[in-house]
Amino acid sequence: MGIKDFFFINENPEEKKEPEVAPTYTNKFPTSNPAPSIVPAFTSQNQIPQPVAPNCEPYLNKVMEMYEKGFENLNQPGYDFFEFFKTISVGDKNNPSTYVMAYNMAKVMDASVNKENLISQADFYVNEITKVYNEYVNAGNSKKQDALAIQTSEKQSLSKELEDLNKQAAEISAKISAAKNNLENIASKHQPKIDEIDCKLMANEVAKKTILDSINIVKSGIQNNLN
Repeated sequence: MGIKDFFFINENPEEKKEPEVAPTYTNKFPTSNPAPSIVPAFTSQNQIPQPVAPNCEPYLNKVMEMYEKGFENLNQPGYDFFEFFKTISVGDKNNPSTYVMAYNMAKVMDASVNKENLISQADFYVNEITKVYNEYVNAGNSKKQDALAIQTSEKQSLSKELEDLNKQAAEISAKISAAKNNLENIASKHQPKIDEIDCKLMANEVAKKTILDSINIVKSGIQNNLN
């Protein structure tokens, strides 16, 4: 299951599927489960993910794996910021000497590497990851709004039914009781779905921030530690 499936999957097979909308850019993030052999580069000892609500934790690892795989899929041909970032991630991102050593290694790999193009390439990865993040946020918010709209509609409908039934209380007291029960159960009926979407949005937020913070540490390191 890809990260898009968190929001786009049709959970009820009897529901009519929404028409697909052509994407405005090429999303290189995975549409299926990433390979389990990926070695995380963003969640090293130097960069611990922010905590999420306990009931949202199961989603964080999946989202982080997909961002990891998406980052790898964005890798450009030849030696660029991606390879430099991987080298830095093996060491300490906050140690200036790590950057100097990685930069010297990069120059051996490709003599054209310089501080300016590494920073420019870092911006490319930041922009692409941000595009994907925004796409997932929009998808998640759309699904959440749909769920909230259904909940509101059902609540209004049942409230009106309850009002009508109260006018005929002497004759239809049993119906009034049933409607009250339905009304009281609306929150428990829809809240798990809303909570799940909130969890996925939170996991997406944490994953994006973790990755971008990690990239920006390296970017700052390049700016501050390389001549």
